[in-house]
Amino acid sequence: MNWKDTLRKAPFRVSDEQGRAREENLKKKKNLLEELQSLLEKHIDEPFRKVIRQYPQSMSYTVKSSNFFDKLNNLIASGLSNLDVEKHLAEEYDVEDIMLDYQNKTITFDK
Repeated sequence: MNWKDTLRKAPFRVSDEQGRAREENLKKKKNLLEELQSLLEKHIDEPFRKVIRQYPQSMSYTVKSSNFFDKLNNLIASGLSNLDVEKHLAEEYDVEDIMLDYQNKTITFDK
């Protein structure tokens, strides 16, 4: 048997493998977003509430959290994109714009 015969008798189809890979990526992304959600609850929710109580009329709020950004960097290294993070934050906190500042370790929420 030569290599051409081996390729003709492949035990899988490319489209099936692509579908499996896509499903695995979606499952991985879902797990990473769940981890992000738990990080938000642990590190961002309460400081964000305090800032809102302190400045209730403001249109922009900034929250600083070194721990959150350290763990967020791990999620991004695991495959979560910045765009996914920003979309999730915007939906979760019902704001129009999110700015993540990795140097200062702050999140700015614009209403």
